[in-house]
Amino acid sequence: MTQKRCLYCKEIFTPHPRKGNKQETCGKPPCRKKRKRETDKKWRAANPEREKERRGRVRAWAKKCNYWKEYRNDNPEYAEENRRQTKERMREARQMFAKQDLIRVSPIGSLKAIQALKWQKMFAKQDVIPRQVEGILGFLVAKECLQNQPV
Repeated sequence: MTQKRCLYCKEIFTPHPRKGNKQETCGKPPCRKKRKRETDKKWRAANPEREKERRGRVRAWAKKCNYWKEYRNDNPEYAEENRRQTKERMREARQMFAKQDLIRVSPIGSLKAIQALKWQKMFAKQDVIPRQVEGILGFLVAKECLQNQPV
């Protein structure tokens, strides 16, 4: 049997005879763990409905046994960090959505302010949405400018 190079540690290994060319890792625990993590991630991405079911079961179990309440009591540093992150998220959300009165008074300024926001914070790892939003906002700004020009 030919030897192969491990995807993770890059060491040369001889694949198990039963697995043949399908074996991708050398079999050391860290490499196996990384491989398992990747295959699980791919499976969950391909089966999102199963992930929703599992998440629902886990949440029901955690609620039933007060898991999170006990976890926060046992880990105050986690609870404090979680509070800080929640406050930051709420602060950013308040800044993002301007009051309606301000939009009515200065629609172009409001649209440009919204356009200047960092959309990556709103939509994690989704490049398509910010580009679409940028296009829509650009159109609205141009439309508003054209409507306000004297004839």
